[in-house]
Amino acid sequence: MSFSKLLSKFIYLSIMIPFMLFAQMGYNNGGHFHPDSLQNISVSGTAIVDSSTMMHAVYFLDKDGDGTAEYQLNFGPYWYEPDSSNAVRPLNGDLITIRGGAASADYGDLQSIVVYEINGDFWLNPTEATWNM
Repeated sequence: MSFSKLLSKFIYLSIMIPFMLFAQMGYNNGGHFHPDSLQNISVSGTAIVDSSTMMHAVYFLDKDGDGTAEYQLNFGPYWYEPDSSNAVRPLNGDLITIRGGAASADYGDLQSIVVYEINGDFWLNPTEATWNM
């Protein structure tokens, strides 16, 4: 393989690897929030799950049934599952009720909600999340 091809691949990977890692963390300042800055919120609507553009699904909530997301839902890292409840991430089209902490607009113009409960089932305690700094 020629030097120019190796250099080209190196440059490509040095750009793409950080982007892919950033995408896996869930946007939102690397997936980290300061729990004391979040506003408690409870909202119901239809789950929109987009798995077409990222390595892991991105979750949204359409609260008024018009097919357009009003919130981006942050369930923590893609690998996280609660160990003390039967809560699961929603499927596209599921009717859900979310209780969580609203953060500033973070995903484009959408407000993010760090999910504490889904459909009344515990999801996470943001002050005890090991990945949250």
